[in-house]
Amino acid sequence: MATTGAVRGSVPIPEPRGKMIAGREGIDVAVAAVAAGAGPWAATSPAERAQLLDRMIGDTLAAGDGWVAEAVAAKGLAGDPVGEAEEWSAIWLIIRNFATAA
Repeated sequence: MATTGAVRGSVPIPEPRGKMIAGREGIDVAVAAVAAGAGPWAATSPAERAQLLDRMIGDTLAAGDGWVAEAVAAKGLAGDPVGEAEEWSAIWLIIRNFATAA
């Protein structure tokens, strides 16, 4: 996995695997995607939204082991329990936010 150049006092951050569109074009693409989903999202009932959030919790937990493994490997911390705990804490914060919103 390619990483950015190291900056003093920080760990290398993995580059995204997919193609990202930068600049104004990237913003326009993102805004268009959000706008396209606005109508369907507004039509989504609270119960359906809660189901989506529950699914997101399950999907996030299912991806957790791989997420942590890739993150600590990218940071050069594979096998470091403190590094792994830090990554899991980020996952649990995301899950907490999903659960709070549901």
